[in-house]
Amino acid sequence: MVVWPFGTKVVDTDPLTIEIPEKGTFALGQEVNVGGGFVLEHSSSARTSGPLEVSGVTVPTDCADHDVFLAL
Repeated sequence: MVVWPFGTKVVDTDPLTIEIPEKGTFALGQEVNVGGGFVLEHSSSARTSGPLEVSGVTVPTDCADHDVFLAL
C-alpha cells in the first residue's frame, strides 16, 4: 500500500487518475518517481493487527496487514 501526501485526490476514474499536490496528475500505468520509504514492513510478526496511523492518514487493518510505503 502507498500512502500519498496530504491533499492527493482522485480526479478521474477511467482511467484511474490522481492529482498529487505540487507534483502533477498521473493516470494508472504511468511511471511516477517519488521519495519516501517504508513505514511498515512485515519482515517480522512483531506488529499486532489493527489500523495504523501514518502522517495523519488511517491505514485500514486490511491494508496495514501488508507493507506500507509513505510517498513524499
